[in-house]
Amino acid sequence: MKGENSASVAADVVIGTNPAAGKTILSGESLTVRLSEGAKTVKVPPLIGLTEAQAVQALSTAGLTADMRRGQSNAKQGQVYDSSPDVGTSVASGSTVTVYLPADKPQVETVNLPNFIGMGSTDARTALRNLGLYARFEERPSEVAGQGVVIDQNPREGTAVAKGLTVVLFISSGPSPTDFPTDSATDVPTDDPFGN
Repeated sequence: MKGENSASVAADVVIGTNPAAGKTILSGESLTVRLSEGAKTVKVPPLIGLTEAQAVQALSTAGLTADMRRGQSNAKQGQVYDSSPDVGTSVASGSTVTVYLPADKPQVETVNLPNFIGMGSTDARTALRNLGLYARFEERPSEVAGQGVVIDQNPREGTAVAKGLTVVLFISSGPSPTDFPTDSATDVPTDDPFGN
């Protein structure tokens, strides 16, 4: 009796004989019966923390196939965070193991802010929209810039910002109001000293 692994024949079922069935043998001559031990099993190797290439290599070495999937996870980008079956599980040689990597985070498109100082509020808003940005205006008094002209901005010129950001533009509300002196009020006596 000789046992051997077989992926197609269930365990404890005869695979064949040697000599093969139908052959004539002499009395007393030995006959080898090949009995299936079922599919060869291997354990899923350690995969957590490996890169995609390392995981594929580890599974291949173990006689397994990798099925790479992307899932939502806070794990480090590019590193395996789970597998199915779990690491250490005994599976048939040649089986496919599903390996999970974190889904790629979307790339944030950025733009460098130009200088908006000196522009009118309408032109500045249009320029921001063309860059995929939004404007929020705040008024400040200015002795030098006309009303509605941008006198400052936040973030500053040259800052790389993500599209969709709101940029604060400070616009002139004109000169600060001036307190002009008024004529002093004249005290009017309530009693007429002359008796009128």
